[in-house]
Amino acid sequence: MDLFARLRAAFAVGDTTDPLGRSLVVEQFRILRKQVPVLYAVLLVDSISVGLVLPLTVSAWLRFGLPTALLALCLLRLVQWLRLKTVDVTPEQAHRELRRTRVVAVLLNAGFVVWILALFATVDPGLRAPIALLVFMGCIGTAYCLGSFPAASLLTMLIAGTPIATVLLVSGDGIMISLGINLLLLLVLLGRMINTNFRSFVQLIQAHSSLIQEGERARAAEQTATALAERFDRALNNMSQGLCFFDDDQRLIVCNRRYLKTYDLDPEVVRPGMKLNDIVDLRYSAGSAPKISKEEYLVWRNSDPVIAQDSDTTVELTNGRIVRIRHRPMEGRGWVATHEDITERHRTEMALAQASAAAEQAEAAARAAHTHLTEALEVVPEGLAVFDKDDRLVLWNSQYAEFYAASHEALAAGAPFESILRAGLARQQYPEAIGREDEWLTERLARHALPRYSHEQHLPGDRWIRVEERRTADGGSIGVRIDITDLKRREASFRLLFEENPLPMWVVDTATRQLLAVNAAMCRHYGYRREDLLLMSEQQLECGASDELVDFELHRTAGSHTGRHRVSSAPVRGTFSPCLRGVRHYRAQPRPGEDQLSGLP
Repeated sequence: MDLFARLRAAFAVGDTTDPLGRSLVVEQFRILRKQVPVLYAVLLVDSISVGLVLPLTVSAWLRFGLPTALLALCLLRLVQWLRLKTVDVTPEQAHRELRRTRVVAVLLNAGFVVWILALFATVDPGLRAPIALLVFMGCIGTAYCLGSFPAASLLTMLIAGTPIATVLLVSGDGIMISLGINLLLLLVLLGRMINTNFRSFVQLIQAHSSLIQEGERARAAEQTATALAERFDRALNNMSQGLCFFDDDQRLIVCNRRYLKTYDLDPEVVRPGMKLNDIVDLRYSAGSAPKISKEEYLVWRNSDPVIAQDSDTTVELTNGRIVRIRHRPMEGRGWVATHEDITERHRTEMALAQASAAAEQAEAAARAAHTHLTEALEVVPEGLAVFDKDDRLVLWNSQYAEFYAASHEALAAGAPFESILRAGLARQQYPEAIGREDEWLTERLARHALPRYSHEQHLPGDRWIRVEERRTADGGSIGVRIDITDLKRREASFRLLFEENPLPMWVVDTATRQLLAVNAAMCRHYGYRREDLLLMSEQQLECGASDELVDFELHRTAGSHTGRHRVSSAPVRGTFSPCLRGVRHYRAQPRPGEDQLSGLP
């Protein structure tokens, strides 16, 4: 098993699963791509040389046919390799081409061995040594060209060289045997040399890969350091606060642009290594110093408590800016400090404080206004309710809640109008909706969505209210509920008096004189059905004025009889149209042959 594993490893193609193997197969492919023209030139010269030394007695297929076929395969592979000459291959592609090369090496070497062995069987014994040497030189040249690819190189020596040497050894001729032994020894030495060179080649590739990896790591480290430096510089110069470092000798180590901008300092003048006193001089010259003298500031700045302890200080500058300084001591007498310009923030905080006070006053005023509005709503005798643009209840008074006592629990701030209606339907608050709740709800919501609408609503206990609804500019709505129960009762009494009156009475539109309502006495008196009268006008009842008395009107009945009628009129307010008329006195027109005074024949 150990020998089999070693043989398998000797003739295997490199592995592409690790970085070294991937680099190795690519480098083997690159070297083979350069050696392939030499390799096939060796095979071509070797085949031609063998063909030239063969006697004419050798058959044509052995002399030209078989080598021509082998050389055609060589030319085909040469063209394939030339196409790959400028191609950058991946490790996987290189591995595939190396496997293909190993297969072609086996086929070509086997073909050449078959050819040579066939020639040995046909030529004179004196020609076998020259032919063996020519073929063996071709085998050595091919193995050398394939030296970077030991799998193919060793297969070439094993398939092409070993059979020839073996034939010479068993030939029985002393010179042939000696030649065979030397050829076998040469094969062994060449194999060892190829293995030794390949191990050196692998070590070289490994060292090259290590150098590449080290170079990549060095470049990565350099890029990381550069990136860190750039990030530090970017972070330093994009801070919202000014930053400065001073060493033990009060010399500037580094500062950012925000620090220079905060104190109106020239970046070309302020440099690392500059003394604190010099920077303070520049600040006083630029008008960005504290509102104290330079000497007082330096005494304060150099005092031990300020240098040795953490401190947060807010300083107003002579130019009106306000700066917050956070001082943090470092080891020794150095320090790091941030300088933040809080001028706008200070002004904003002041403005916010004023705005907050104004908002509190406005809120108190709004609460007072809301209280006054609520109290005003309670004074109004009508029921009032206000809904927002989403039809959610905002305000309502106690009269509104009293009207809808059955659904009182549903009245809450934010309650949807539809939910309030459904609560009333569940408690049979709307008598007109009983038995047709869904249809009634759809109609009521449609009326509620109109810009303005007015209708009468019947409530339990024979109570009637007038509903007035208006949409507001913001999409909300205001609803007013007016109790018209007494008005409805008076109207019912008036209807009863109108309908049961023994005198003919009717209601007419004063503009068109169209009959709008008639009582039963008028139907009996004029002889028309109620439906027919409601389709008529007063002009259709009149047949001219009376000649005798101006106060009487001549009216025609359904039977074409005429009579004098004294008609009284009065305007009507309320539900009916504007004018009520009735017959107060009636005298029939005499028929022919009747006495005009008595009406007798």
